[in-house]
Amino acid sequence: MVGGTLIHGTVTEPLKNSVVLINGGTIAEIGSANHVAIPEGAKVIDTTNMTVMPGLIDLHTHLCSIPNSNFLPDQLETPETYLAMWGVYHAQLTLKAGFTTVRDAFSYYRQTGIISLRKATEMGLVKGPRIFAAGYVGMTGSIVDMRLPPDFNRPYGYAADGPWELRKRTREILRDGFDWIKTFTSGGRRRNELEEAVWNLNHTPEELKAIIDEAHNFSAKVMIHATTREAISLAIEAGADTIEHGWPLDGELIDLMIKKGIVLVPTLSPASPRGFLREDAPPEYKKLSQARFEGRMKSFRRAYEAGVKIATGSDIYPPMSTHKHGENAFELTFMVQQGMKPIDAIVAATLRGAEVLGIDSTVGTLQQGKRADVLVVRGNPLEKMECIEENVCYVFKEGRLAVDNLH
Repeated sequence: MVGGTLIHGTVTEPLKNSVVLINGGTIAEIGSANHVAIPEGAKVIDTTNMTVMPGLIDLHTHLCSIPNSNFLPDQLETPETYLAMWGVYHAQLTLKAGFTTVRDAFSYYRQTGIISLRKATEMGLVKGPRIFAAGYVGMTGSIVDMRLPPDFNRPYGYAADGPWELRKRTREILRDGFDWIKTFTSGGRRRNELEEAVWNLNHTPEELKAIIDEAHNFSAKVMIHATTREAISLAIEAGADTIEHGWPLDGELIDLMIKKGIVLVPTLSPASPRGFLREDAPPEYKKLSQARFEGRMKSFRRAYEAGVKIATGSDIYPPMSTHKHGENAFELTFMVQQGMKPIDAIVAATLRGAEVLGIDSTVGTLQQGKRADVLVVRGNPLEKMECIEENVCYVFKEGRLAVDNLH
């Protein structure tokens, strides 16, 4: 690639008139056109007036979900194999959007299809991003459990209680091949969800610590959905690796997150005016999302300005939102609209995401010797972040041209 403005994935100044040499699946050399010699016989891609940057990372998505107007009924009645087929389609859309790595946050009530999808993408059977799969571990009466009808025949082990049951469930999920554990520390009641007080605290401190301790013992990490102050505090004290959504945040919680190095994945876009819940979603959910919008944005800005580590997660879940797979980059656009510097939004979607996943030695930045996960867009996202959504030209995954929108 020759001639483009290169964003490394760090806060360093972009490099104009750059050259990126790819050999096999890695970056062989990188630098300015004045200093890098192009080998004879190399295939040259002209990236003049384009921006060359690392492939993006989405840390909170739900690939194996089916868009529908019935939310739970269709999700519960759909065979897992069919959900996996939707996962194939969504994986393709996500890669076309410039995302070469994702962390899947599990799809309600059907889990293992993502494991098959991950394997299929690794083998090249399916075009899609690199997948890190999170498996759900939760208690009886969690937000996930309580959304099921009371008479629904829950699978064996779907809910567990007490430190030792939850340790066993964590072990089972990791044995099944999941990379991460996902659990919740807030939510659960079926009625009156607009009243903050009824959003139950999920897990006792002993239970949550058992989940996290067991996951860490297996060298796995834990992502925690937390949407009340008490829930965030519980997640922080127990040692969460990432906090999902994470609002409302106050000064004390922010200081603790910074001290412990816990990463916030704020998932702003579903709460945006563009991403508000579908018109045919349950009215109480739509009203709740709209009512909490401004407080959620203030919480994000407070965390960002204080220096909390932030990584990008779109939380695309079509059964509930108008936000669709393939629109993942809107999360960057909206973070910038809420006050984040464009370069910081790009770092949140590249280097920071790679650090969270433990793969920053191989992806997340454009550097010699790293895997050639590369996104090329027309325009400059540092001036107009929307160009990532609107003008994807090429996507390379491990050196292979996976998306070519110009030929």
